[in-house]
Amino acid sequence: LTPPFLQEGEKTVSEENAPQLRTEREEVGTIRSSLASGDTHLAAGEFKKALASYSPLQSRCLTHSALILGMASAHIGLDNPAQALRLTLTVISSDTQNAEAYYIRGEALYLTMNLDQGKKHFQEALRLNPDHSKSIAAFKRIRNIERFIESGKAAAEKRDYEEAVTQFSSAMSLDSSNHPLVALVAVERGNAYMRLKQFQQALEDCDLAIEHNNKITAPLITRCMAHQALGQHEEAVADLEAALELDSESIIIKDRLKRAKVELRKSKRIDYYAMLGLTEMATDSEIKIAYKKKALEWHPDKNNSSPEASEKAGEMFRQIGEAQEILTNPRKKALYDEGHDKEMIEKQMQMDESHSHMFGGGCC
Repeated sequence: LTPPFLQEGEKTVSEENAPQLRTEREEVGTIRSSLASGDTHLAAGEFKKALASYSPLQSRCLTHSALILGMASAHIGLDNPAQALRLTLTVISSDTQNAEAYYIRGEALYLTMNLDQGKKHFQEALRLNPDHSKSIAAFKRIRNIERFIESGKAAAEKRDYEEAVTQFSSAMSLDSSNHPLVALVAVERGNAYMRLKQFQQALEDCDLAIEHNNKITAPLITRCMAHQALGQHEEAVADLEAALELDSESIIIKDRLKRAKVELRKSKRIDYYAMLGLTEMATDSEIKIAYKKKALEWHPDKNNSSPEASEKAGEMFRQIGEAQEILTNPRKKALYDEGHDKEMIEKQMQMDESHSHMFGGGCC
């Protein structure tokens, strides 16, 4: 029956708006479903799927804090703290009492190694909600990490490198997912291993640091030193060249690279000092005495028991003579100490002689 206050053919408000109401209800249902799907993926650690569920909702409910914070959490899970910082700021700007927003922003700051600000945001979340368990755990985590790092650095300053390794290891054990943190602590521990002359462990820590952050030079420089200590000079040069690509203006890296290339050249030539049983600090008289001793030891007349022995003695005698010739000539010795081999030294000596004649060094 038509209500008495309606004329024939007129419709009630509910009847007129029924299609719109159905559309709105469907829209609300879709939003709730997508939010629930995103939350489920987020809880399962499926961060890309969570974003895929949340993202289509942005244009529909841009100011919905649950949606924005869900997206921020997903970005944190994907190691994208910059996006998380941007999103959480929009929530805090409109709702300064949202403890969850402060907590998520604190985690984003922690991922950027801004530990002080991270702790302050966790404290603010706890001020708003003293029972916010995630903020309690996060605050304790940062405080313990800082304590272990500070203890490790203090031990290293006291030259207690074994204790430093222990403290840095404890810091890393608290969180292996924060890439900048792992890189920082791995380099510190690698430097401690270098001091302990545990070069392979130092290499492994530098590899770990680079795996977590390949945009910093510190692990490359430390790894270079470990390679050099192990006699791996080509690898050392490669590390410093990579470091220079990251910081092309660094005078320190340029100087290290220059010296590393010298060591590489040295590694590929005959070690005349070792042949004479000397070091690079040997004096001229020490070199001459060592030469006479080795020349007598390897004289072919004393080593002719077999053709093989004679051949070996002859080669050693020849190289000992080269060592004496180069190391007792100041100019040749200087070139040798710079990393040049015999052939390069001879070429440089010829150039020196030509230069001398060109600028009036001749006898006429």
